[in-house]
Amino acid sequence: MRAFEEISLTEHRPIEFNLNQTQIKNRLNQLWEGEPINFSENKRALFILQRNLNNPSFPDKSDVAFLNTQEELMLDWLKEFDHTGYQHMICVGVGGSTLGLQFLDQALHLSSMSSKRLSFIDHLNSDFIDDVLKVSSPKDTIVLYISKSGQTSEVLWVRKYIQENAPLLKERMITAVPSIANSMGFQDVLPLHSEINGRMSIWSIVILPIAFKYGIDVIRKFRSGGQLVDQMMMETSLNDTISAQLASLSLQEQQKQHIGLQLFLNYDKRLQLFGHYLQQLEMESLGKPFNRSGQFLKQFPGQFILTEFGTQAQHSIMQYIHQCHFPISVTFLTTQMSSPGALEVSRHIDAQINVLNKGYHSEQIHSDYPDSTEINCKMRQVPGNKPTRLLTLKDQSIETLGALIAVYEYKVLIEAFHWDINPFDQFGVERPKSLLTNG
Repeated sequence: MRAFEEISLTEHRPIEFNLNQTQIKNRLNQLWEGEPINFSENKRALFILQRNLNNPSFPDKSDVAFLNTQEELMLDWLKEFDHTGYQHMICVGVGGSTLGLQFLDQALHLSSMSSKRLSFIDHLNSDFIDDVLKVSSPKDTIVLYISKSGQTSEVLWVRKYIQENAPLLKERMITAVPSIANSMGFQDVLPLHSEINGRMSIWSIVILPIAFKYGIDVIRKFRSGGQLVDQMMMETSLNDTISAQLASLSLQEQQKQHIGLQLFLNYDKRLQLFGHYLQQLEMESLGKPFNRSGQFLKQFPGQFILTEFGTQAQHSIMQYIHQCHFPISVTFLTTQMSSPGALEVSRHIDAQINVLNKGYHSEQIHSDYPDSTEINCKMRQVPGNKPTRLLTLKDQSIETLGALIAVYEYKVLIEAFHWDINPFDQFGVERPKSLLTNG
C-alpha cells in the first residue's frame, strides 16, 4: 500500500468551506512547472523538484543537472566520512536548517542499529555546547555548519566558539553562497540551490546528517513518501486530498468561526518534534498581511500553532484549553500501533475530543454531583464547541513520515494560494537579522 494512503483524517465537523479552486490549481501548476511562484523575490520554489529528480518533464534541465551534481557530491562526502572513520557529526544551524533533521533523527533513532551519533547545536548556550565538545574527538567527529545565506549570526557565533575551544575539529559547510563560505576559510562546501527555502530544505542535501547516521537508502525512502504525495496531488481532485481537507478546515475556522489559534497534540513519542517543525512551516509561510496585489488583508492569514506532547498536555495546558471561552481548534496526531499502550492512548484521545466537542454542562454536572452547591457545579462547567480533527498514521515507516511532511506542505500552500499570499518569503524574520548585520 502506498505511503499516502497510510494517513487518514477524521473530521469531527463537516467541511463547509469553498476553496478558490481555480486560483489554487493555477498556482500549484506554476509551482510544479518551475515558474517563479515566489513573486515578491522573483524566485522559483524547487523543493518539489529536489525530491523528484527523475521527473523528465521539468523544463529547466540545468536545475536538474545542478541538483544531481549536489547529490553526487553529498554521496562523495558520505563515502569520505566513512573512509575517515567519523562516528559523530555536530550539526550547527537554526530554524529550517535543523528542525527537520532533529525531527527525523528522533523519529528514526529508536528503531535504528546505527552506532553513529548526531549532535545538534541550534542555540548560543555555551554550557550545552561544552557538553557536546567534551565528547567530541578530532579523530571521529566532523562539524557541519548549515546556513543558506552563509551569514546566519548564530551559526557564525557558534563556529567562532568551537574554533576557540576545539580548534582541531574538522569542519564542512552547506550554503547557497559558497563564496562567503570560502572567504571564511571553509575549504569543503556543499552548495545548496538558492531557490530551495529553508523550511522546505529537508528534501535537499541539507538531509546529509540523516544519511550519515542512517544511510542513503533511508533518504530515498523518505523522499519516495513525498513523491507519492506529489503524484496524488497532481492526479486527484483537489477536494479529495487530505491536504485540501486540512486547509479547508483551517480556513473555515479562520473565516467563519474566527478561530486564530490551533493546538497541535501529538501522541507518538517518536514524533515529538513534528509539532515544532509544523510551527515553522505554517507560521513562517502563512503569517503575511498583504496579498499578491499589495492589498492589506483585514483578517490575518493562518493560525497560531501551539504544540505540546499529548499526554503532557492533558495534565497541564488542557485545563486552560477546556475551560477557556474563546475559540480554539485542536488537531490530534497518533500512530496505529500494536504496543501495550496503544489502546490506552486511543481512550485518552477519545475522552479529550468528547469534552472539547460536547463540553460539560449544568444538567450533566448536577446528575454526576447531586450534593454539590450551585457555585461548585458552575465551576465545573466546560463550554465545549471546540473544533477537533484526528490524523492517524497507519505505520511508522520513513515513507509515511515523508508523506506526512508533504501533506502538510501542500496544506500550507493551498491556504496561501487561497489567500493569494506568498508562502515563500519571510520578511518579518529577516528584519531583526538585518539589525544584527548592520550592528
